[in-house]
Amino acid sequence: MIKKAGQAKARLGRPRTADPQLTRQRILEAALATVEREGLERLSMRRLATELGVDPMSIYHHIPDKQRIIAGVVELVFAGMQRRCERNAPWVERVLDWAHGYHDLTRSHPYIVLPIVKDPDAVAIAMLAVSEPLYEAFQDAGLTDKSIATAADTLVDFLNGFALGEPSSSCHEPNPVVSHRLAEQAPTLARVLRLARTSGSDSWDRVKLGVEIIIAGVCTTLATRNSAD
Repeated sequence: MIKKAGQAKARLGRPRTADPQLTRQRILEAALATVEREGLERLSMRRLATELGVDPMSIYHHIPDKQRIIAGVVELVFAGMQRRCERNAPWVERVLDWAHGYHDLTRSHPYIVLPIVKDPDAVAIAMLAVSEPLYEAFQDAGLTDKSIATAADTLVDFLNGFALGEPSSSCHEPNPVVSHRLAEQAPTLARVLRLARTSGSDSWDRVKLGVEIIIAGVCTTLATRNSAD
């Protein structure tokens, strides 16, 4: 009996060898699928193990904790951001192309892209994965380093804000009482919302206008600085 108890005790705890069919890539892909389906807050080692059909402890042989799984998922998602412009294209085209790619990413992976803005470590990983082409474009425009950071932050904040508001901005017709109050108290807002509901344009068309306004601000900044020189 003593020998059997000792043998049972030896079998407890972390497995000595990893599941040969389990890989880091497979874990991250399963984590991404779980997050896409249920949200980032629902991700756990136990839930992930159930998704993979393995013992929860076997995951630790590949990725040591949940935070690193989240970091890996962020890296996986942002590595897939699509950009079509060549590096030597005009800077305005490159900024628009980058914004288009980021917008597509927020729409494809809303449960990943939007929550990470609250996590400094995840933000750093995302920036490392995708931000260099945007910073290079603003550098080629002639902005100073400080202005590059401001322009890039403004653009990303705008894109994140649009993504956060998009589900609620599908512009369903408000009830008659609200419509009447809008028409009386905020006629410009009422007109713009009515146009948005009936325009039929896709979300990139609306985002692109905002990006072009930011680009126009960059051009104004450059023109003002050059005239001062």
